[in-house]
Amino acid sequence: MELEQVHDVIKGIPEMSFDQAVEITSFIKSKKLNNILELGFAHGVSSCYIAGILDEMKTGHLTTIDLEIARKRQPNIEYILTKLDLSSYVTIYYEPTSYNWRLMKLIEENPIPMFDLCYVDGAHDWFTDGFAFFLVDKLLVPGGWIIFDDINWTFNKSPSLKCSEKVQNMPSDERGTAQVRKVYELLVKTHSNYHNFIEKGNWAYAQKKEGISDQIIELKKIFQKNESQYADNESTKAESELKYWFRTKRNEGTLSNDHYEYFYTTFFGLDKDYFNGKKIIDIGCGPRGSLEWADNVKERVGLDPLVDDYVELGIDKHNMTYVSSGSESIPFDDNYFDVVCSFNSLDHVDNLKKSISEIKRVLKVGGLFLLLTDVNHEPTECEPIYFSFDITGQFKPFKVLDERHYEKSENGLYQSIHANVPYDHDNTEKRYGILAAKFKKM
Repeated sequence: MELEQVHDVIKGIPEMSFDQAVEITSFIKSKKLNNILELGFAHGVSSCYIAGILDEMKTGHLTTIDLEIARKRQPNIEYILTKLDLSSYVTIYYEPTSYNWRLMKLIEENPIPMFDLCYVDGAHDWFTDGFAFFLVDKLLVPGGWIIFDDINWTFNKSPSLKCSEKVQNMPSDERGTAQVRKVYELLVKTHSNYHNFIEKGNWAYAQKKEGISDQIIELKKIFQKNESQYADNESTKAESELKYWFRTKRNEGTLSNDHYEYFYTTFFGLDKDYFNGKKIIDIGCGPRGSLEWADNVKERVGLDPLVDDYVELGIDKHNMTYVSSGSESIPFDDNYFDVVCSFNSLDHVDNLKKSISEIKRVLKVGGLFLLLTDVNHEPTECEPIYFSFDITGQFKPFKVLDERHYEKSENGLYQSIHANVPYDHDNTEKRYGILAAKFKKM
């Protein structure tokens, strides 16, 4: 949604000005920040501007926290977001005492740092925001940014607060001190993990360093269990994969797996009964419990090199067996599985040739290989393999029983398949596509 469209709806509602909205829009876009934390939203004006930015970029999410009293503001954040049709981009928390309690819960729920940006426009006092900075530091990714609003604000300058009993009972120096600036000068700028200190108008910026930090140390603790499985250039990939899953769990609440049964069965023209008594493996399974639907199989295995870390996401509660391994060396005998599946994972492997060879090896003669994958995308950290629709040729002598090509929408792989838009091969525009294929080992 364009910035001006948001402004047309919320103009006249305090607190963020349009000029500030332009500034934060430019900053978020230029730094490619998409997972954002906001402390203090009042009516929700700044939240709406940020949500509009995310909508325009078609990616990202905002987590915003304020006191319970904000629910009673007229208009309130939920009303404005609904009016703008931006609610899906925002998770709102109302707290009875302080956003610091919610930050504690977020740290408990997310052992891996997840936010690219934290925008602080809340209490404006040393006691709350000083502690909040150290909590935010636990949640901010290396390279992420923190922005403090109202850097020179004091209680004495507040028309609504300066005459209140609370403020009148403060010592005079406390009333007249810019306490957010004290947080910025004494805590942030002296912290060894931060640099790139910038002041613009009422805002003060700081960036968390990309190098060794408390968060990096914590990450290393998480990865030390299986660090030996990865080469140096692969650990970054593993780190990125885990960040994705922890963010997804935060956004969804629970990592659901209800959609898998359809794709394993109906989509590929198979009855659920087909799997009765069979051995099935999902390669690159992730932590959702992709095979929980398969109640009557003989054996159901999820294979993924990050299994040990997925325990923190609750995989121990799933009714399936998880095996920690990459697809380049599948730890099962020849001709072991009746069905091998790779859903949204084949482009994630480190060695495509070895992975395909292993899939051929562990599948029984007469067994099925089910494949869903993105194609035509440029390599990324998490998806380093590029291939096109002709990838099916690499599975010879497997026989292709079914092959379908889809256009990739802005949404994910499964949503794009549900949209059921056939890939237009006459359109020469370079773009992503989706391949669905069912093979039989001859």
